[in-house]
Amino acid sequence: MTNILSQLDYYIERYESEVNVDERVKRADELLEEFQQKYSLDRFKTMTLSEYALGKGGETYSWWIEYYSDALGSIKGGNAKKHIIYYSKDKEEWIFPDQFTNELEAWEKLRSDFIQLIEQFGEGIDSSNLLYRSNMVKTKTLYLLSQSRFCGNFFGSLKTGVSHRLANHFFEFYP
Repeated sequence: MTNILSQLDYYIERYESEVNVDERVKRADELLEEFQQKYSLDRFKTMTLSEYALGKGGETYSWWIEYYSDALGSIKGGNAKKHIIYYSKDKEEWIFPDQFTNELEAWEKLRSDFIQLIEQFGEGIDSSNLLYRSNMVKTKTLYLLSQSRFCGNFFGSLKTGVSHRLANHFFEFYP
């Protein structure tokens, strides 16, 4: 374990020597503030599917957490399935879990599940919640909306450009 930690220290020091850490931290702080002004528990309660989902273009919640806020921890890669509901431009149709008859029914359940996730932070969610297996979206949402509760004690003292990435990766493995 000591060897791994030494390697981690080496790479963090190397990263910090090659990157303007203060600029990255400032940008991350600005993004976090912008995110928290746009999105909240109350916002989820009124959010529409078109304001949430990828695929129709524009600035949506899913676009925000996957593409725009990568300085706060990247969830890029893979496919849009991680967002549970999205519009496929190739198929020209909404993609959503099979147990629902249409995208609006699926959205009502997913929106309710987001609200449960946020309201019951720290209590966990069960497998009936659509976000149960969507670790990237679940983790990024909790990190951005509940940052002080999510990682305050553990990562609060870290003031490096990598702290946001470390927090994101840590909580992917320890939800």
